[in-house]
Amino acid sequence: MSDQDPTLTMEVVRDKMASRQQDLKLYLEHIDPRTKSDWQVLHGAEPPIMVFVKHFDPNRQTLAGVGHFYVHRNMRVMDLASKINERMGYLPTTPLKIFEEIKPNMIEGMKMKATFLQSEIQDGDIVCFQVDINDPPQPEGDRQLAFHTPLQMYDFFMNRVLVTFRPKYVDDPDHALDEFAITLSKKQTYDQMAHKVGEYLKHDPLKLRFTQSNGANGAPKTIVRRQANSTVAELLQPGYMATNANLLYFELLDVSIIELETKKSLRVTWVGPTNKDEGVHQFLLPKNTSMADVAHDQLRKAVKLNPDLGSGQIRLFELVQGRVSKVFTGSEAVRDVPEATELYAEEILLDEANADDDERVVQVYHFNKDPARAHGIPFRFVLKPVRRRLVLASSHPPSPSPPSSLSSSSCSLSRSPRPLAPPPSLTAHVLTRRRCAPRASRSARPRSGCRCARRRRTRTWPR
Repeated sequence: MSDQDPTLTMEVVRDKMASRQQDLKLYLEHIDPRTKSDWQVLHGAEPPIMVFVKHFDPNRQTLAGVGHFYVHRNMRVMDLASKINERMGYLPTTPLKIFEEIKPNMIEGMKMKATFLQSEIQDGDIVCFQVDINDPPQPEGDRQLAFHTPLQMYDFFMNRVLVTFRPKYVDDPDHALDEFAITLSKKQTYDQMAHKVGEYLKHDPLKLRFTQSNGANGAPKTIVRRQANSTVAELLQPGYMATNANLLYFELLDVSIIELETKKSLRVTWVGPTNKDEGVHQFLLPKNTSMADVAHDQLRKAVKLNPDLGSGQIRLFELVQGRVSKVFTGSEAVRDVPEATELYAEEILLDEANADDDERVVQVYHFNKDPARAHGIPFRFVLKPVRRRLVLASSHPPSPSPPSSLSSSSCSLSRSPRPLAPPPSLTAHVLTRRRCAPRASRSARPRSGCRCARRRRTRTWPR
């Protein structure tokens, strides 16, 4: 604001400079009287233009403000460069590149011979400068992700995003890592992101594997493929699915992901005979390996079988939300198994392996109150039929069969009349009337509560 205008009021200042703001903030600066008199000698009563200046240092990768300068609208941009060299302590002949910050996403270079009037510079405008060096030294630290111009740094500010990296397998004792976050640009590639994460973890970037997260619950979803043209924005929000959580899972591998393109990693949980999780085993196998080879060649070497209860045969099955979704026959290839499949393996017990035709294997799963809320690991048991001998009781005890050396009297005793069993298709109706009244007429039948009706039973003789 110029102090030479006697008609300038606070209302005019507010309407002109802060019409859309609720509060009016004023900043006071003390000017040396000699500087003011020198300005009046050179430019008369014309007010100066205040320009804010920022310095971009490509070596330190920093962008910081150095203050403000007063210029005249007819001064050239190179005159501002000499003032900047004087304040920064550079040599007067140090070449500079000056950029105008029009918008955060619009940074344009300024011509050194143009005036501020031609460059349309007004009060409060921001310019940025850097030392113009033909062969700049490499920046400190990360050389691959260095910003060489302020345009690149401003573009990073516009597209920066805070990405959270979480270990995919928390229960892995070999790699006990914590969750961390890194600020990245949405335009950075997969290799640049892996380089940043590898630098933080002090691990080879080619031995890192990332997995996308599900936007609904944040669970691991799909493994990220290494592609040269894929960006961080595509990795965080694939397709039409938008999510607010910028979350990626990572794994520390022992082999390069380039080698993983021809192989596939399988994670199998081994279940013991007591239906208890006894460990997790991970294998890196060629994609044409069959599941039978996984069970017999890989798992058999990594687990300990039970010689007393087990049959020596291994069963691989897929578990989905606490239920067995698929039992692998062994002919399936490793390439056909989805990435997010929960694989479990167990030894087939002897009872199941030696089950007869009339015995049934029952599958059991656990749930809490609602059958749809399944949890835990399912198991199997053999249901065997109960075999019983039915003995028909008689009112007279059966006579013993006569031995071969019996006398004639014993033989005649054995030919005495014996109660005959009814034929198999005969149904006997038993009715006891000892404690009941004499039989009533057909018109006066006993009630349902009578002891006669209650003691009436129907029995069928067994074959």
